[in-house]
Amino acid sequence: MTRDPDRPGSRVDARQERLSTPREIHGQRHSGMTLIELLIAMAVFAVISAITYGAIRSAVETQRRVEARTNRFTALQMAMAVMERDILQMVDRSIRDEYGERIPALQSARDDFRLMEFTRTGWQTLAGVRGMRLRRIAYALEEDRLLRLTWNVLDRAEDSLPWSSVLLTGVENVEIGYLNTDGEWVSEWPLEWMGEERPSAPGFPRAIEIRIELAGIGWIRRLLALPEGGDGNSDSESGSNSGSDSDSNPGSDSKPDPESEKK
Repeated sequence: MTRDPDRPGSRVDARQERLSTPREIHGQRHSGMTLIELLIAMAVFAVISAITYGAIRSAVETQRRVEARTNRFTALQMAMAVMERDILQMVDRSIRDEYGERIPALQSARDDFRLMEFTRTGWQTLAGVRGMRLRRIAYALEEDRLLRLTWNVLDRAEDSLPWSSVLLTGVENVEIGYLNTDGEWVSEWPLEWMGEERPSAPGFPRAIEIRIELAGIGWIRRLLALPEGGDGNSDSESGSNSGSDSDSNPGSDSKPDPESEKK
């Protein structure tokens, strides 16, 4: 039986036949991603994201470590500058402590707390008048902190308390050496101290060596030659018992001790 193409039913049947052929089905398929392709794309994206995150995190951690180390050395230079300023302005003026005992102008560790104690001079402006003032300075190690103790009076009373400031943190150990007039390094100063009956002032060492061991860095060494070359200034009971100087902090060229490179 022959179909009439002009009949409505015949047109519908012809359209269905065209759509059912493989050629027409292939031509009508819409382009897109299958589930497997989508999973592969997501896996690749995850790998790239992980690599990028790791690189960024590594860069941030490196920057933090560099900044922390830079800040550490900056704090070290500031502490060394303060100590250098104090030591180079040392004067030979003995004092009396809170118990009335005579103490030399420069004294090494008196106990497990204080590392070194000495008298220093400095400039201060009071009421528009600039003059010299003397003060007593001590360095102490408390736990992991290097402290600077300051007495604004030289001959102290029982209630005389020092003003304390933190010079450096993360300190594991501090060693101070003194170069005597014979060219020998000693760990105590003065070598001989007669107290009330001493015939002459003990003077100062020719140089002072400060070695600081910092956590994560090692030993830092600083050598300071005293301007008086070990002779010291004349011992005198004169001078003001109070005052605070306004010196600015000089620079410091402290460098790591070569011994620390071996650790």
